[in-house]
Amino acid sequence: MLLHLLLMTACGLVSVDRYSQWREKWSNMSGHFEVFASSEGGYHFRLLDSAGNPLATSGVYPTIRAAAAGIFTVREIAGTGLISDKSGDQR
Repeated sequence: MLLHLLLMTACGLVSVDRYSQWREKWSNMSGHFEVFASSEGGYHFRLLDSAGNPLATSGVYPTIRAAAAGIFTVREIAGTGLISDKSGDQR
């Protein structure tokens, strides 16, 4: 739901205030994504657990719409992606 609202906000179809109200309502879920401005310009997103601790942070995206597309991709991969162990640990 929040991703949908984020995209609608980026496209100017929903006000930022309306998005903020929904984000507050839904942010107590088991985890959520958060989009934020990058100090280098552009936007990042991070995945937070239910306590608000960061689990992952993205690279820089040029627009909010691109960051939202990145979130969509991560959500798709997380559900079906394989795990590849590159640690070299033989235990």
